[in-house]
Amino acid sequence: MTATNQPSAAATSGAPDHREGDPARQHTGYPHLPGRLYDCPACEARCHCTPGDAECIYTGQHNGMASA
Repeated sequence: MTATNQPSAAATSGAPDHREGDPARQHTGYPHLPGRLYDCPACEARCHCTPGDAECIYTGQHNGMASA
């Protein structure tokens, strides 16, 4: 995360930037890692699983990268 509480470029690489566009898909202003905050529209919109981490909060099909 950057100093402005936005996901870093590495955290969102290959994924759409949820900070712009549809306001319903933006990350909340509360500091958090992508895919880890319930009630955050962007976290709940798609899978944010990363290698070596627990599964993200997304309720759809995960990308298979988490060590669930």
